[in-house]
Amino acid sequence: VSQAGDVRVVAAQAMEDGFGTVETPKLEALRQLLELTNALDVAETVQQRLLEETARDLGKEHSLYATQLEELAGLREKQGNVEGAEQLYRESVAVREVLITKLDRYRVMEMQGKQRASLPKCDSAIAEFEQALGDDHPQLAVQLNRKARLLQFLDPLETLEEVETLYRRSLAIKEGVYGLNDVRLSPELGCLAQLLRDVGKLDEAEVLWRRYVQIQERVVGPKSPDLAMALDNLASLLKLQVKYKESLELYQRSLSIKELVYGENDPQVDAAVTHVAELLAALNEYSRAEDMYIRSVKLKRLSLGPGHIAVANALVSVAGVLEHQGKYSKAEEHLMSALKIIAERTWAESPEMAAPSSSLARVLLKQDKLDEAKRHATFALEIRDGVVASMEGQPAHSEHCLLADACLGLGHILRAMGESDDAMRQFKRSMRIHCQECGEESEEVANDAYELAKVHKAMGIYDQAERFFRQAADIRQSLFGAEDPSTIEILRSMSALLCDMEKYEEADPISRRVLHINERKYGRHNIMITADLNSLAQVLSAQGRYLEAMELRERILAVETKHYGEEHPQVAAAMNNQALLLKKLKRFEEARPMYERSLALREKVFGPEHPDVATSLNNIAVLLMDMGKPAEAEPLQRRALHISEKALGTEHADVAIRLNSLGTLLNKLARPREAEELYQRSLEIREKPRQLCKGQLLDGTDAYKVALRHEVGNVD
Repeated sequence: VSQAGDVRVVAAQAMEDGFGTVETPKLEALRQLLELTNALDVAETVQQRLLEETARDLGKEHSLYATQLEELAGLREKQGNVEGAEQLYRESVAVREVLITKLDRYRVMEMQGKQRASLPKCDSAIAEFEQALGDDHPQLAVQLNRKARLLQFLDPLETLEEVETLYRRSLAIKEGVYGLNDVRLSPELGCLAQLLRDVGKLDEAEVLWRRYVQIQERVVGPKSPDLAMALDNLASLLKLQVKYKESLELYQRSLSIKELVYGENDPQVDAAVTHVAELLAALNEYSRAEDMYIRSVKLKRLSLGPGHIAVANALVSVAGVLEHQGKYSKAEEHLMSALKIIAERTWAESPEMAAPSSSLARVLLKQDKLDEAKRHATFALEIRDGVVASMEGQPAHSEHCLLADACLGLGHILRAMGESDDAMRQFKRSMRIHCQECGEESEEVANDAYELAKVHKAMGIYDQAERFFRQAADIRQSLFGAEDPSTIEILRSMSALLCDMEKYEEADPISRRVLHINERKYGRHNIMITADLNSLAQVLSAQGRYLEAMELRERILAVETKHYGEEHPQVAAAMNNQALLLKKLKRFEEARPMYERSLALREKVFGPEHPDVATSLNNIAVLLMDMGKPAEAEPLQRRALHISEKALGTEHADVAIRLNSLGTLLNKLARPREAEELYQRSLEIREKPRQLCKGQLLDGTDAYKVALRHEVGNVD
């Protein structure tokens, strides 16, 4: 497709020669290439030549002549020549004399926008087939399939049950004639599987897609593009079912086939690479996902050019996995490159600029580059406002919701900058938009209430935070029931708030209620209950009930290790949390190896310069100081400081923690002058008027206090 000009040159040379030296198969290939490159006028000329050759060699009553007529009609149809296409379709219908060709007449009606009027004709044809061939003939199955697809086109929502019935009947007929594993079942299997997926019957759809794949493996072999397409369909369904590991395996098989068939630099290979990257990211294998996304960027640059919009979108994807790895500066670079491409390909305030601008603002926020973050978030919001304003009087539900998202993004940054009033206006505006667009008792409003609750909690306005938590929980419970996962998450957060308010007696039953619900739903050893175990463990720890909390921490580590495997970020966090409790119980010799295992795993998963690695180093250093080994702690504290400065910037609240910890250590080593310099730097950061810390956006020294509590007194 990228060589469309070359294809036109070949076609021009062939026409100048009168097609005399071009064989029919080559003409067909040339016509297909011309159609792919959108050179429809030239493709029509080539197809006309093919039609003439077929008439000369096979006669005008041959089925291939009818096929060539239809191809020519299709080209005219694509160019808007409806009357010319209709004439050719009618000629094709006249040529075909077998029963199966009767439905070709409907293409004429469908082409002219008369699809609904063709339904009675379709029903008549089905009745004729049943009368002439019986109710179990495979040609009847074809017509039932055709009607189902026509209904899907006309009334996709209103005719779901009828369409499913038609597909099932068509499949049953063919199964009765051909058996369960015949390739001729493929259209029905594919259509029915896709319909079942669309209506949420995922388990039934999976069974059909697996049959489809097995048939393709047997018929076309293990290295066919058709098998790759079947694998893609099944993998996509498994991804929707959150069966990421098997989905990844299938996408990787598809990628191998496409590399073999098309070569490593083909656009279809690029699509497969993107699928693999997405699954790796979903499995938290961010380093591998980064490599695959970078490969996708290179492929797109090769096939489409370095300034194509698709390249920009791929750069945004790379930035996403970089952000997950804590590589914020690199993520920032990729997003800036993406925005530059989009601006050059569209215009400075194109709607396509909004999403990457919001992502860039978020990455800048995590680096505490608040002024830049505000500028990009404001820019994204202005674009969203402009889009909504330009669509006045038109349905724009999705655009309004994107506008609300932009309000939330800007609100987070304003809160970090200490502009609390402006931040609250943005959050409340998001809620107003959702109330208007979705209803006051909608899921979106519940989510807004949850955000407002977290805002008020971060600002220390606990009574209002509790009110919004309860509003969010009430709405979700009325919509989805008491056991809704998001309702459970809100209750967890409310429990944490009550702990902050030292209302442990209120927090305890909420945490136990949540745990009981999910244990009953998933079982005692299911990954879905670890968040609830974590919540209750925090409540118990806050009350000083460390032994009870330790039992829960041990369960969390066992469940997460079994589910994720031994080399996963969640397992590292579970080890860190268990080590923290061991430290509080003064079991230092047990805590140290647990901290060190967590550190080694984080270094392996995230790389040596991730903020979580700095947290682990700091935790080990603090433990060593408690054990009376400050000399061993010093190199760990210095490395933690270096990582935090590089990853988060020199004026982040975490850096103040590192400086203060290192200063304390140096004091114990009788080096007061060095310690004083570090304390002074820490104080300067703490006296900044605005701070971002651990996802809580606070003013003044509050950020330092939260960071300190997080490092040495709370779970990670």
